[in-house]
Amino acid sequence: MKLLLISRVFRKKWFWLLLFPITTAGTVVYLSRDMQREYVTNATIYTGLASGYSITSSEDSRVDYYAINNAFDNLITTIKSSETIEDVALHLLASHLQLTKPNPYILGPKGLAKLNELIDAKNRQLLVIAGNEAATYERLKLLAHRPENNLLKKILYDSKSNYAIEGITSRLTVARKNTSDMLELSFKADDPAVCQHTLRDLIDVFRERYTQMKSSETDNVVHYFEKQVHQSYKSLQGAENTLRDFGVDHKIINYGEQSKFVAESKEDMTTDYNREVMRFRAAKAAISTLEKRLSNRMTVVTTNDDILARRTELGKVQLQLANAMATGKPQSVIEPIQNTFTRLSEELRQVAHTYYNLNNSQEGLPQSNLLDDWLNKLIEYEESGARITVMQKRLREYDAIYTEFAPLGSTLNRMEREVGVAEKEYLSVLHGLNQARLRQKNLQMSGPLSVLDPPKFPLSPEPSKRAVLVIAAFIAGFVVMFTFFLVRELLNGSIRTPEEAEKRVGLPLAAAFPLINKKTTSGTLLRLRHDMLEQLRSVLMIETTAARSGTARPVNNYHLIILFSTRPTDRPSWVGTFLADLLTQAGHSVAYLYPHDTVMTDARPDHEECWRPYYPGPHFSDTRHVGELVSAAGFSGSSLSYVFLELPALREMAIPAALVAQASLSLLILDAASQWARLDSELVNFYRRASHNNVMMVVDQVEPDLLEPLTGPIGSKNRKRQPKPEPTHPTQTPAA
Repeated sequence: MKLLLISRVFRKKWFWLLLFPITTAGTVVYLSRDMQREYVTNATIYTGLASGYSITSSEDSRVDYYAINNAFDNLITTIKSSETIEDVALHLLASHLQLTKPNPYILGPKGLAKLNELIDAKNRQLLVIAGNEAATYERLKLLAHRPENNLLKKILYDSKSNYAIEGITSRLTVARKNTSDMLELSFKADDPAVCQHTLRDLIDVFRERYTQMKSSETDNVVHYFEKQVHQSYKSLQGAENTLRDFGVDHKIINYGEQSKFVAESKEDMTTDYNREVMRFRAAKAAISTLEKRLSNRMTVVTTNDDILARRTELGKVQLQLANAMATGKPQSVIEPIQNTFTRLSEELRQVAHTYYNLNNSQEGLPQSNLLDDWLNKLIEYEESGARITVMQKRLREYDAIYTEFAPLGSTLNRMEREVGVAEKEYLSVLHGLNQARLRQKNLQMSGPLSVLDPPKFPLSPEPSKRAVLVIAAFIAGFVVMFTFFLVRELLNGSIRTPEEAEKRVGLPLAAAFPLINKKTTSGTLLRLRHDMLEQLRSVLMIETTAARSGTARPVNNYHLIILFSTRPTDRPSWVGTFLADLLTQAGHSVAYLYPHDTVMTDARPDHEECWRPYYPGPHFSDTRHVGELVSAAGFSGSSLSYVFLELPALREMAIPAALVAQASLSLLILDAASQWARLDSELVNFYRRASHNNVMMVVDQVEPDLLEPLTGPIGSKNRKRQPKPEPTHPTQTPAA
């Protein structure tokens, strides 16, 4: 059905489907008669974002595609930013304002004429500094940045000129070339010089802005790190100076080694002290024993003043020697004291031998040997006592050192930690500064973006799009018109087809007649109408025969055929008149009764005696017998075979139930172009309840092509090859 609907739209509306697109295309042809040709120029910029080499690159560095895509997005955004485009427009305008006559390589005659329309001579004097394009640009830039509205802002933001920011942006195309480091730029304009200069100025402005942006980033970072390095270095110096002053004040060179040395020295000193005490006590005991052996003579020796003086002097020298050795004096200091000690020891020995005049001991030993032993032990005793005195002093000094060194360790560790933290902070900030300077140097060495293909002067314009626009207009017009007709067909709520009538009305189809205009001369449609009338007569004959054999007998030996409709716009008269005419030609006696206000335009003149009007008054619906109407019309009921009764529209009059019950066949005449409402369905249902025989439906005014599902192809020229219609049951949909 959808394909049938589409083909039907094409067949019925082909004229409009051609006229409207042709008109649309013609309009486009007329409007585009002065269409300007466009020139295009391209440029390629090498960015080096993905594969470029720099001092920050390394062989094992991985490519971050997300960062690269982000960098390209930043580039494209910078190019298309309003500030960049505005700067380009100002450069272009400053260049063009220097012209007094057209220059094909800067601005053509049409462009100069448009510029003169935008800026008159008075405003030109205010804006232009003759012969100085740079100064003109600065003046334009200053004027563009003023808050109030002015002529320049109108040109930049509210015009369709070559200097409009929106226009430049719309004609500019920027894209990355596949996955390479290349950036392709393209620009269109109606003037080749404007096309080239705009893209060239755009590249210059963009490269300058991009370089400044990157340089400002690195400069700010370098300045920040330089400040942080200075502060960190001052903090590190302060911590180091504090640590140094602490070491100087407390005479600390290396706290760990010093504390270790003090501990080891004290331990060694304690061991030596204990040994010396044992040696001292041993010497003292030996002296006491020897003195007992020497008896009385020894008393003289020990009490001699000379010997006592020499012992005292020898003890002092021994104390000096012990102090010198304990404090680690140099050999040049120890050696004279050692020599003095040796000399005094020999002198004491000689004096003791002089005063000792005993030759032997009590046990019979030589007295001189005992005296020598006594002297040796005496000297040893004096030496040990001196060393003990020195060691005791040194041990007290070590205790004082321990008392002083013990709290210095934690303080020194805290200061060293502060120095370490300050040093790490300084090194970290210094590393950041080095990285920032490396980045800055990298940008300085890499320089601005490289232009591989500069924009060239376009010699020929782009192919005209006028033909494409005309074709597009024709197609668009056709689509719009076809859619309009198709939507109108789809939204059409009328019955239209016999199939739709059966679905909505719910009555069996008796016949369906094509739409035939007064000017129709198609023999095919006339034959189709004749075939449908014959089919309708067949239905009538079958239904009346069935009614005669049924329980409801026809009255007065004639059959009552009622034709009715629900709306006054439907045409039941023509169907009845044509059907009555066929029966009359077949020799049947027929009476056709129609309301008096019905215009019988389809009645045949040679059978005018069959057509009689009747007057449906207020009590028409109460008519009990059809004979009353037949007699009132002047017919003799006994001589009639068929009586056709055309009822007024059911919407305008009550249903004559008694007459409907007497009908052998009732035919609902339905116009295919009419709407079908719920009220119509209710009226038909009431009518069916009143009828004792079949109620069937005749669909009139059907579009011929919509009858093809029922009758087959209507336009076939060779009707002999069409299959003959099979006989159908009256209650089924008959086929042609």
